[in-house]
Amino acid sequence: MYKRHDGDDLSSEDKRLKYKWTWCRIATQIDEEEIKRWTHFQVSECIIGKWRLKTIQWGGDFKYYEAEITYCGEHIISIGDDKKNVFKTRIEAQIAAEKLLKCWIKEEYRRIINKK
Repeated sequence: MYKRHDGDDLSSEDKRLKYKWTWCRIATQIDEEEIKRWTHFQVSECIIGKWRLKTIQWGGDFKYYEAEITYCGEHIISIGDDKKNVFKTRIEAQIAAEKLLKCWIKEEYRRIINKK
């Protein structure tokens, strides 16, 4: 197994999270045992119906996380994907993804109701 670095815990039982999160390693044509030794290509995800919330680990020596939301496989919104506005831990990105989904849905609902 690979060595985890600070902030890389899944923390799926954290009380600040409203939904169930799981690990997902993304790499094609790579042996499963090899992937387990890598610290990159790691994603945690939460599936709520057709919505998918993801936290993506990026970086080499400087590790950071991005929160992303998709619906039916289509990208909706993401945050933390630039060097100025990054999450330093997976749990920060997971919490941000949950909040981002709620805010995005509320804003879209307001926009539709107000027909703007």
